[in-house]
Amino acid sequence: MRSTASAVLAILLFAIGPSADGAPPPPCARLLTAAEVATAAGPGFKDVGQETPKAGESECVWLLESSPNPKAIAFRFWQASAAPAGLPALFETQATKAEKLHGNKRELLDGIGARAALVPGKKPGAMAVLVVQTAEGVAYVETDYLERPQILRLARAIVAP
Repeated sequence: MRSTASAVLAILLFAIGPSADGAPPPPCARLLTAAEVATAAGPGFKDVGQETPKAGESECVWLLESSPNPKAIAFRFWQASAAPAGLPALFETQATKAEKLHGNKRELLDGIGARAALVPGKKPGAMAVLVVQTAEGVAYVETDYLERPQILRLARAIVAP
């Protein structure tokens, strides 16, 4: 039986279609490329959707279905232009949202971006959320069935030049 997080991600997969051929990749796909996903989380992840739901926001989803528990990465990125109250306020809003959603406190991650936090899921192996503030915006990354080292590599890949 798939976890609730996997079910939510499955819904996202149907809502987000692949980007149009020839269109430039959205910011989320430039900040976290398919090659970086493979390096950070392991090979075999399939890009199942990229979109720009509104100006200044982008969403990218990757899925690995080769195990009994499908692994997923859903990445939403808000550019500074989409944060009228400022990036620190947006970071705080997203980190608080993750804490409420998962019933766990955030762990601050030193040395990653302007600020970064990891909020573990309710049960081991289940969805964890990574929130990263960069100079360009704020990333909210939901992961399912990834280990802590994989999540930390994703965070570092997002802020890498």
